[in-house]
Amino acid sequence: MTYKKVSFGFSIIKVRMRYLWLVITLWWLLATIDSHSQEYPIVKYTTREGLVQNQVLCLLKDGRGYVWCGTWLGLSRFNGETFENYTAREGLWQGSINSICEDAQGYIWLLGGNGQLARFDGKTFKKYKAPNRLTGSLLVDKANHVQVLDDQHRLMQVSGDTVLPINLPHQPPGIVHNVLYHHASKRHVFQIDNHLYSYQLGSWQLIYQGKHLSDLVSIHQSILFKEADETGKAATIFVWDGNSTSPFLRYGPAGISVLKTQPYDFIFSHNSQLYRIPARSLRFDWVCADPPLVTKAFLDQPASALLWLPTEKGLWGLVRNGFKAFSPEQVPYVWSVVEDRKGGYFFMNFHHSLQYFDGKKLTTVPVSTYRDAANKLLNRLKLPPTTNVNDWYFRALRDHHGTLWLPNVLGVLHNANNQWNLTRPATQDPIAFAIAEDPRRNKIVCASNGFGYTIANQPPFQTKLITGKDPLFDHLLLCIAVAPDSRYWFSGLGVVCYDPDTGQFRSYNQQNGKLPTRIIQMLYFDWAGTLWAGGREGLYRFNRQCDCFEPFLPKQFPGLIQFVEQIDRNHLLISDAYSLYILDLTAYNQTNTVQIRCFNHHNGFMGLEPGQLGSYRDSKGTIWITSGSVLSRFDPRQVNLHQTPLRTFITKLHLKDSTFRVPFRPDTAIIKLPFGQNEVSLAVEAVGEDKPFRSQFSYRLEGVNSSWSRWQESNQITLTNLPNGVHTVQVRSRAGTLSSTESSSATIQFQTSVFFWRSPGFYAYAFWIGLVLLLTLLYAWWRQYKQQEQNLRQQQQLNQQENKVRYLQIQTIQAQMNPHFTFNVLGTIQHLIANNEPQQASASLLKLSHLIRNYLEASLLSDSPNGSLFAHEISLAKEVELLRMYIEFEQLQYGNLIQYDLTIDGKLNPENYRVPPLLLQPYVENAIKHGLLYKEEPGHLWIRFISIDDDALICTIEDDGVGREQAGEIQRTSFKKYKSRGTELIKRRVDILNQMGYAIRIQTNDRLAGGTVVTVQIGYQ
Repeated sequence: MTYKKVSFGFSIIKVRMRYLWLVITLWWLLATIDSHSQEYPIVKYTTREGLVQNQVLCLLKDGRGYVWCGTWLGLSRFNGETFENYTAREGLWQGSINSICEDAQGYIWLLGGNGQLARFDGKTFKKYKAPNRLTGSLLVDKANHVQVLDDQHRLMQVSGDTVLPINLPHQPPGIVHNVLYHHASKRHVFQIDNHLYSYQLGSWQLIYQGKHLSDLVSIHQSILFKEADETGKAATIFVWDGNSTSPFLRYGPAGISVLKTQPYDFIFSHNSQLYRIPARSLRFDWVCADPPLVTKAFLDQPASALLWLPTEKGLWGLVRNGFKAFSPEQVPYVWSVVEDRKGGYFFMNFHHSLQYFDGKKLTTVPVSTYRDAANKLLNRLKLPPTTNVNDWYFRALRDHHGTLWLPNVLGVLHNANNQWNLTRPATQDPIAFAIAEDPRRNKIVCASNGFGYTIANQPPFQTKLITGKDPLFDHLLLCIAVAPDSRYWFSGLGVVCYDPDTGQFRSYNQQNGKLPTRIIQMLYFDWAGTLWAGGREGLYRFNRQCDCFEPFLPKQFPGLIQFVEQIDRNHLLISDAYSLYILDLTAYNQTNTVQIRCFNHHNGFMGLEPGQLGSYRDSKGTIWITSGSVLSRFDPRQVNLHQTPLRTFITKLHLKDSTFRVPFRPDTAIIKLPFGQNEVSLAVEAVGEDKPFRSQFSYRLEGVNSSWSRWQESNQITLTNLPNGVHTVQVRSRAGTLSSTESSSATIQFQTSVFFWRSPGFYAYAFWIGLVLLLTLLYAWWRQYKQQEQNLRQQQQLNQQENKVRYLQIQTIQAQMNPHFTFNVLGTIQHLIANNEPQQASASLLKLSHLIRNYLEASLLSDSPNGSLFAHEISLAKEVELLRMYIEFEQLQYGNLIQYDLTIDGKLNPENYRVPPLLLQPYVENAIKHGLLYKEEPGHLWIRFISIDDDALICTIEDDGVGREQAGEIQRTSFKKYKSRGTELIKRRVDILNQMGYAIRIQTNDRLAGGTVVTVQIGYQ
């Protein structure tokens, strides 16, 4: 019996133990589910953003703020915005980086996968040789010695250009697996087999003796290590602070237990999940599904809002600044949030059912619970029932009685004591786009489509319409805010203030000059009673003295303002379409200084496009923020609202044909540029992980520009035409347009060696010398100008005299030609009289009178030497008339022996062309006298005029006579020799005309069928 009782007792104990383990497991699972409800923000950087390779094997955040990532394919340096990569091409080796450390001088030390060791000073990589392959983790002791293990398990130290083993007297037996340096106690910590020892000056002390030790890391002046149990499923994390060892964390199948608080955050993984233990806390939070972490050495980072994680999927940044979020899979599309009396929250998802979050668990509210209440009212109003009850809108609230009011397309759904009801106007479109509470009158005020209305917050929930004549009431009302004095402010197409006691309206719009913009979609009263308004063009603040709205920081908020929410006594949360801003309102009101912190997906706020009227402040001071992607929860108490200035660095000097890296310590020496280089481009960086925008830079060159240059987003600063000497350049940076993020300046000195005329002070001397030379040259030029003026006058006088001489020569030649022509004509008439042909002689005399008159007119044009030579021309029509008269006189004398054709190109108008007088007649005479008359049979003469362009023409005089050769032979053998003077005079005349500006060319050719062709081209130079 006793045995049975004992057995029964043990059975009861076993059952109770199983029950206890079940309770513990369920509690742990619930805790896990609770922590899974909201996610920490994580920013991720991969090769797409510039990382050299996705698998980050080791990580270091140095004293400058750079994050160094060692990967399988090389090294990456991250400045919070961009990556710079180093491989064999930049002087490093081709392969992996397994460990990174920084020494006291700021140099970066790198250990490669094949045991290579290198130091980087920002400019060059210096490589060190070791007798054996190096392995493990790099460390730096108090004397700034860089040390590391080799593959013989010896501690090695950099000495000069090589790596030598360190003598460690009295070293305990066993294999050294790892070694760290504890700076607080100035001691080394060795893991030898499964024992931990501290070492200093030949003295060894046992720290811990255990089994299955691993993961020895140094974190913020503490040494942490892990001891696994025999199964390997459970483990305990221990902490050694330099004096004693104590368990810190235990996890395994039974769950997770935080045994001791630490002054720093701790990240660990368990069951494929990543967890965070906040500093000075015994609780743990779920972070995300476990990324494939490579090492825990990343935890030893300077305190900041971002904790960098080296993962197999890139560089991850865990943001710890008060933001958490529900994923879209958890909460689809929230437009409004409201807290009930129990501290739970209703999430109003557009086109989705209500969700309820009790702080631990997220559940979906059955749609029937509030749809039935809506249809009950619709039935009473004799309206058809609805299934579309999930069209939620903005600014849900809990009134001072504890009733929840939820704006909806059907009106306002309200919940008191878990009872749902719908209230709406009976005769109007009931949409409640936004709502507010009037606690003095116990009413809920609604902004609707073309009107507003109020609802009494107690049964029977009476409604009352608010309508007006302002253009605002012709459109949808976008927002409603109740002032501390209980007046109602509506916005949309302008702003209207309504006093329910008097029924009076007051309008604010662009037309009356009281509102700088057209549309206002957001109104908010802060705790001091100041009215804020937001629109598409920025943020505005109401000025009671001028009874108008004024722009507020127009350059800071250039876009659509979504909401304003006061988060504490001193700070205002402002949202535009892209980011959140926290403004130090007290500092602005008291000193007019702008201190702003900005948050977006770069530094914690993961929502894309914050929601319209999308903020809600709960009873705990937490701000809920809706967006187009996630529902965020922001705890202002966990964020450091003091902006940390960026740090500015000058990293490279780009010359015309080369690039120089700037070492980490550029102030130690002046950088000398190659001779002749006086143009340089500086590559600059702003280092800071908390950068919501692209960095902007400004610079000045000491001794040249006392003021700073304009802000620019380009990280290249180009300086040109630098004089000879030493130059000091200062560069500063800021995050976007946030003036409160301006950094301290970075300075660099470099020396240019150029020719003396580019040396300092040369331009001042050159100015005075140049001025004297200029005056001298001006005087010399003035004298030369006067001399040229005098010479010009003399030349003009000589030219006038030469022109007179040429005119007289032409006149003389013309005078010689005129009697010659007259003699020929009179000879013809004499022949007619001798042959007793009086009628023909009389007609010829009449023609001769016309010919002489035209001849006299042509002669008069040549009489005066004054004016232009071209003014002495005659028309082509006159010249043709003279030619016809002359040929007809010749026909009178020789009868049918002479036949002629005179043709003019149809495109040519003889009245518009002008030619020198009597230029062609001598060639016609030659064709008759020396060509046609030497033939025994009748001959033919062709005269053609062709236009080349507006200023030139060609005349061809063609005959079928005996030709030039036979005519010359006839003249030599003729008893009565005839010598023509006309062509000789014409040649002399043409030479003079060409000297005066004409372009006359005469060409004589033999005709293939017998005869002669004379081509005369008349133009101008």
